[in-house]
Amino acid sequence: MRTLSPNTFLGLLVGVALCATVSAAEAGLYHQEVLIDNPMAYYRLEETTGPTASSIGLVTIADGSIQTGVVLGQAGPRPADGFAGFAATNNAPRFTAGEIDFGTGFMPTGAAPRTYELWFNADAVTPEIQSVLSYGQNAGGRRINISADNSTIAIAVSGENRGKTGLSLSGWNHLAITFPKGQTSTSNWKMYLNGDPVTGLTSIAGSPQTLNTNDQPGAIGENAFGSGAYYKGLIDEVAVYQGELSADRIKAHYDAAVTGAVTPSQTTGFAMDEFQTAAKNGESPATGGQFAGPLYIRERSNDATPEFEVRAFMKFDVAGLDADDVLNATLLMHETSKLNDVNQAQIFAALVTDDWDATSNKPTFDQAVDSASEFRIGQNGAASAGPDVDRYFGIEMTDWVKDWLSGSASNYGLRLRFGDAHVGAAFDESGDFAPRLIVTSVRSATGVIPEPSTLVVWSLLGGLGMGLGWRRQRTK
Repeated sequence: MRTLSPNTFLGLLVGVALCATVSAAEAGLYHQEVLIDNPMAYYRLEETTGPTASSIGLVTIADGSIQTGVVLGQAGPRPADGFAGFAATNNAPRFTAGEIDFGTGFMPTGAAPRTYELWFNADAVTPEIQSVLSYGQNAGGRRINISADNSTIAIAVSGENRGKTGLSLSGWNHLAITFPKGQTSTSNWKMYLNGDPVTGLTSIAGSPQTLNTNDQPGAIGENAFGSGAYYKGLIDEVAVYQGELSADRIKAHYDAAVTGAVTPSQTTGFAMDEFQTAAKNGESPATGGQFAGPLYIRERSNDATPEFEVRAFMKFDVAGLDADDVLNATLLMHETSKLNDVNQAQIFAALVTDDWDATSNKPTFDQAVDSASEFRIGQNGAASAGPDVDRYFGIEMTDWVKDWLSGSASNYGLRLRFGDAHVGAAFDESGDFAPRLIVTSVRSATGVIPEPSTLVVWSLLGGLGMGLGWRRQRTK
């Protein structure tokens, strides 16, 4: 058992008191239901003064910068509008000729599963300019640009604008857009309006693309890439998730906004139980890498230096939970280096299907995995931006954790690898930003779920400048 430092212990006490656990008796609000699903970034947009739009998501780098042309402190969704899950004084910004900028390192990239969620006021929108959220480059499937007004909801990915037209919307509306794990075509986007699935999505312009989102700065309320095409209207409660929220969870979010009733739940974090690297030359752990830390992956173009081709393996002990109670599970990892200042490639995660070597307890480079489960989780930092990286990966683990708990799959962990040559990525493997598997579960009727002996929530209050660690002893 690790010992918590006094500062970490103080942080966990404050953090747990604020929002890490939502009890059945606690007064429900929309933002509490959102936090149950562990958004990477969550802009409540409550500010009445600038220059910062605070995020209360999982990462510490997601705060936005409010630019001129954003009028703060306007009325957001409120109980008077039929939304009991918001405060009577809930605020939202009005965008007139400016945006809220955000940086890199936390938005979904590649073809990783994801969810974008927000509120917009259809009465306040000037229809000809409708960009709500955007980031990425306008080429090769790399751009993301979400638009919403009183007649259209859509998401543009370089070369295609996909969505639904001919709507007749008024007042405040809740929009969620998801992309599933294991898919790459933009024909797979799903949309939900005011809690319900939107059917009949079409290519409003262009044709389906291969999704390959890259990690570039973006904005709330401006068309991508500093074009000056600003949104003109009211936006509120913008959240971004590394993983596809289910239709049930999206409906729960909207229902919480309407009724103020929050799902009784508990979020717990599991520290990495075991990890190891394995090289193509048979070394485990790998010794030929050029990174300072031992948790890394690397790819080469040929077999001339097989000691440099490295895959990473990790395990998490999730005993003590029930598969039927799990709402979501996300593995968070922090990348610190990509080896050089040029190369960029996609990272893949897969479910391991055989146990590590019984004698050495180490995996091999060719450790068996479920190839059908493998999917792109994102890219190793920005190309030509130097070797130093400050990037957070959220790996969608819900199905895998449920399979482990139900016994339909044995828990042999997961594997990370690259899909291209001459690239690398090193991750924190210890300390405050070591990998954490964050699982949210429904509470039982008694309000208690069994807890494993090590519970560490990564950074649930990172947007408030407060790291959160959490541990309790198992009840005997």
